[in-house]
Formats: sequence, C-alpha cells, structure tokens
Amino acid sequence: MVRQVVDTSVVISFLRGHSPAVAWLGDALGSKRVVTTAITVFELGLGVTPGSRREQQLHQLFRHIPILALDGRAAIMAAQVERKLRMEGRPIGPADVFIAGICLSQGLPVVTQNVQHFRRIPGLSVVPIPENLPQS
Repeated sequence: MVRQVVDTSVVISFLRGHSPAVAWLGDALGSKRVVTTAITVFELGLGVTPGSRREQQLHQLFRHIPILALDGRAAIMAAQVERKLRMEGRPIGPADVFIAGICLSQGLPVVTQNVQHFRRIPGLSVVPIPENLPQS
C-alpha cells in the first residue's frame, strides 16, 4: 500500500463536507494510506478559532493521520524547489514549497486540489482528488 500526503486544500474541503474530498479522505483514512505534513497542521491551525468546534475537528482528525516533519533533508529539497521556481518567475508560496520538499524527501505523492501549484515542481508526483475516488 502506497502512502500519500494529503495537503491543506484537501483537509479543508473534507472538513467543509465537500465531495469528492469527503469520499476520498474517508476511504484513505480507513485504509491507513494517508499522511500529512506539519506544514498542513500549521496552516490549518492558523485558520481556526481556539476552542472552536473546527479546532476540535482538526485535533480529532490529526489523531488518525501520521504527521511528517520538515527535517533537514526536506528543507534542503524545498530550498532547491524554491530557488528553481523563483528563477523561472513562478513561485508558489512557502507552505506549498515546504510540503513539496517533505514529499520529495520521502518519495511520496501529494494529493491536492491545488494541482496548478504542485505540478510546477519537477519530480513531484501530484495526484488530483477526482482521479482517486473509490470505484463503487
């Protein structure tokens, strides 16, 4: 079973009850093939009110998803990605660059609804949500 890194856009859609994120992430959680990054945890934590129902939902969700850290190897890979994208005049923002660095360092694909940003990164496997829906 190949693990996949779920990014912030997918978790936000899941928490808002939007399909197909609900179907995909629900299935992925059940089969334990999904992980996320500390960067996604950070981004989501910024967007919630302390003590809110949404914050409680996040804490509950993160008890079921392993969280990958931004270690030295991932940081170096992220820096290489950022440098290349800046040289091309096509930056994507630090959070997505850090997520990409983690994915590249672990050899894992990123599952996202923000395909345009992540597809700019050479060597990164990008998986859009609609292509991952379980077949009924």
